Amino acid sequence: MPMEIERKFLVSDLPNNMSIIDVTLIEQAYINEAPETRVRKSFNSGQSMYSLTIKIPEGGYRMEVDVPINSEHYKQLSDYSTNKIIKNRLKYLIDLKFNLYAYLDMYMGDLYGLKTIEVEFKNEAQASSFTPPAWFGEEVTHDDRYKNVNLNKKLWEVPEEPTEPETPTDPGDGGVAGE
Repeated sequence: MPMEIERKFLVSDLPNNMSIIDVTLIEQAYINEAPETRVRKSFNSGQSMYSLTIKIPEGGYRMEVDVPINSEHYKQLSDYSTNKIIKNRLKYLIDLKFNLYAYLDMYMGDLYGLKTIEVEFKNEAQASSFTPPAWFGEEVTHDDRYKNVNLNKKLWEVPEEPTEPETPTDPGDGGVAGE
């Protein structure tokens, strides 16, 4: 299984000279938190692709299994999403040079304005020796609040609206109180 070795950062200001290779619209829903299990729809170059991904913790990193699925399976599985959520974002593939690429996520909806960037590495040594460009913000790799599965929860943790109490009835006379 492929190992996911990455570092994640916040981004506030984007540089004018980013080398954008590709952009994809992402929709995803989480089915389970442990192990992290999600379904994803990716829209790129006029085509939709669907996948089921499971991420299993392994030391400080995660094993990742990504399986293609069809649109029907995506719809069925997303109906079982925790909190019934679909999160949308634009994902830009950025060339950082030196055989390194980053994924810039620009969130939409309730998370509009949040921008994160992830750099994936081939090994731990490459990850630990990486010096982020000046435009990368605070590193949030180990901050659980910025894991996508938790952003998903944060997006929909809305307090329930209070309901109006029903008018009590008096069972003795069969009528409604206050009549």
